[in-house]
Amino acid sequence: MQKKTVFWLALSALLFLRIPLASWLDHWLPAAWITPVYEVLTYGLIVFLIWWERQRLAEHHLDFWAILIILIFKPLSVLLLSAIGAAGHPLALPNPAGIAILLIALALLGLILWKKVPLGKPTRQGALWFLGGSLAGVVLYVLYGVLMIQWFGQPVPPDPGKTAWLAPFYQLGYAAVAEEPLFRGFLWGGLKRANVREGWILLIQAVLFAVAHIHLLNTPQPALYLGITFVNALLFGLIVWRSRSLAASLGMHGFANGSVLAQYWVYALFFM
Repeated sequence: MQKKTVFWLALSALLFLRIPLASWLDHWLPAAWITPVYEVLTYGLIVFLIWWERQRLAEHHLDFWAILIILIFKPLSVLLLSAIGAAGHPLALPNPAGIAILLIALALLGLILWKKVPLGKPTRQGALWFLGGSLAGVVLYVLYGVLMIQWFGQPVPPDPGKTAWLAPFYQLGYAAVAEEPLFRGFLWGGLKRANVREGWILLIQAVLFAVAHIHLLNTPQPALYLGITFVNALLFGLIVWRSRSLAASLGMHGFANGSVLAQYWVYALFFM
């Protein structure tokens, strides 16, 4: 009972950080401290839950590749901030929040090396799901962009520049690592353990994911963008459901968010 209680308390804390704090409060009462607090505590809680649930990681779709991505790409996103022209970001080094992210990653590495967290074995299937999910994410967001330009009159964005090559790897650590273990990992596994049918879990996580993006109310077409976010959550959930590997949705989420260069190439081909 105690282990279950600690799990749900940690999961509830993750949900609180993502929805009321990083989404609602940051939308209505933005403050400089919200982003670093959210990022550091979220990554810390994810690592804590990986350790706490180490005997049942498969229930949360955490395999070798998923844990490796969480270990490598979150600190990498901090290190890439200067390279992508975001040196003023609160996570950029030498800011304390960026240093904290690196220390948490080192703690996870230590847990793995000391065999406190079973990393498991790398499988060819898991790697293919990651690669397939990454490609699917790029294709998905390119199609979204084409539809936006063709049917909704969105302007063709300018050339994002050479640093856009780094965008998928940055987004993999920045957005995907913060959200996928929560919505398609621990939330999914916890609800399944509570005997909720997976069809309902797919819907629940998608609704919560959309609710966590309330800042999209600031966009010119908020209903459209929130609808796309809901559809994205369904697609991320479906690929995890099918693959049983969070690596698939981590790749899909990160490479979708970071697909600006591929989008530009396609737009330049058809609309310029």
